[in-house]
Amino acid sequence: MKRLLPYIFLLLLSACSEKEEATVEKSDDVAIAFFSDATESEDITSRSTSLNKDFQLYGFKTSATYCQTVFDDYTVKYAAGSEGSTPDNTNGYYYVGTFYSKVQTIKYWDMSAERYQFFAFSPRQTVTHSGTGTGLSDGSTYSAMMTITKEQTDNGIIPLYSELKEVQKAGFGNVVTMEFKRPISLVAYRFLSEEGVAVTVDNSSFEPATATDKIYSDGTATVTYGSSSGATLVTQGTTVLNAGTENENKFTSPETYYAVMPAGETPYGAFKVTAAVQGVKTAYVPAEFMQWKPNCRYTYVFKVSGSSVPLVLVDVVVEEWQYGGYVEDEQKQW
Repeated sequence: MKRLLPYIFLLLLSACSEKEEATVEKSDDVAIAFFSDATESEDITSRSTSLNKDFQLYGFKTSATYCQTVFDDYTVKYAAGSEGSTPDNTNGYYYVGTFYSKVQTIKYWDMSAERYQFFAFSPRQTVTHSGTGTGLSDGSTYSAMMTITKEQTDNGIIPLYSELKEVQKAGFGNVVTMEFKRPISLVAYRFLSEEGVAVTVDNSSFEPATATDKIYSDGTATVTYGSSSGATLVTQGTTVLNAGTENENKFTSPETYYAVMPAGETPYGAFKVTAAVQGVKTAYVPAEFMQWKPNCRYTYVFKVSGSSVPLVLVDVVVEEWQYGGYVEDEQKQW
């Protein structure tokens, strides 16, 4: 299996430079600041879409005796060219002001705290706190259910959720780095010749081998944050891909990335690909390669050849939408 990171589909929040870190005064009068570098990325319909740079923020600080809420449903806004205009604004992002009728005040690092924890959404979501503790303490959790629709994915406006970001004492005073993910998967299939050249196949499909397995284009994704468990995501499909058409529950356009719900709590079984290449040929992909994860893009590569040679799965490529850099893990299925 091959793992690449050629696309940054995410909001990338980075720490301040080494020079800035070296000059940060570790005292309680250092404002907590954030940074989001939302880049333009190619979406699933090959249109360039500018990602939303604003995000909804929650943040807590803890010590041996307490957990205190610091950012309770704050809005962090972006304004080009505003860097350094206020203590909370180091890179064009700020939160002091009134947003959605909520007055937001500046927050400073508490050097007596043991750690801070943050999570965020873009765009805003309805967030629910459960448990008797304050913030993320005593088993308390925060959760939000995001709605995913084909209309959203077609227009590149899929909601983002962050990992649970923990800042230990050594990091107090630095710009907070958040890491965002998309709660969907992208799936495509393609055909190659014996020589490894792309082949055009006019009539093909890629679908579950068992009809009861459903591919969902719409659904919900519920993310829950806990102090020790971090961010957990549970997805539920609601609308079958291409429902009501002759292409229901199947992929039919090679080289096209379909936005679909992850495998979720009910794993997929095997898939089959059918192609009209010198007769109708069929190949199967084992279930172990069909467990789609959120924030990943999957490409299934099949080799076609002469009439006496069957269609063969030759590679599965997995691309993770991470936060810069890449890792590579290749496993050919020759």
